[in-house]
Amino acid sequence: MDHPSKDWLNPKTGDLFEEKKDSKILNQNFRFNICKDAKELEDCFIWEYNRTREFIGWKYPKKYQKSIKSAFPFSVNQNKNWKGVFPAKPYLSFDKKVRIKFSFLKGEHYSEHKFENLSLPAHQLKNEFPYFSFKVPLKLYINPRWGKTKTVMLFREQWVEIQQKLELNKRELEQSGYIFDLEVDDKESLENSYKKRLKLLGHIRMLYCVGLDFDKLFGTLGGAYAYEEKAIFMKEVRKFQQLDGLMKKIIKHFSR
Repeated sequence: MDHPSKDWLNPKTGDLFEEKKDSKILNQNFRFNICKDAKELEDCFIWEYNRTREFIGWKYPKKYQKSIKSAFPFSVNQNKNWKGVFPAKPYLSFDKKVRIKFSFLKGEHYSEHKFENLSLPAHQLKNEFPYFSFKVPLKLYINPRWGKTKTVMLFREQWVEIQQKLELNKRELEQSGYIFDLEVDDKESLENSYKKRLKLLGHIRMLYCVGLDFDKLFGTLGGAYAYEEKAIFMKEVRKFQQLDGLMKKIIKHFSR
């Protein structure tokens, strides 16, 4: 498994071996700066976060009951054409034309077209836990004679009531085990969120997996990609509840 580890650290210099300082390797494993849009940032984070968990051996809560290899949300392990690529290789080691074929969270059931099609559901089939969903079902009663203009107008006028019903339906799905994790109406916020997650993950790999001292980060990663102060890094770690178990381990490790 080609994952950052203590084998990447040069004991004489206390820094990465020179061959591991290659810009391509740094980008694929620590900076993740090739990712641009929210979908790709999210896919990269899910892939790399779970790759790190697999490398370190941190297990998911008992309620998941399955190893990360079987619960991993991409379709690559179920498709004979992609078998074995996770967790062996970094997400960004594949060309973009290959990466876009990796279906995020839903296996082959997910696509952008399906996600934005109002007449189609967009959730994972309930054959594995956890169950992911990106839409809430809502029954509407529309007169076919209204036409587009009046239907849209009524939808806008009644949006408060519709939103309340959506929230109730969402809660019901969550109570049955579904997880909602996409802020589709705020793409900029979503992009920034996953950029922060990937930045934290890159630091965690450098510090925890490789064993680099914090004061080496700035010079190794580059100023644009590194936290200048440990206190700022730890503040980001503590507020990042999305990485619950992982962050608890990191807080314990770096608070010593």
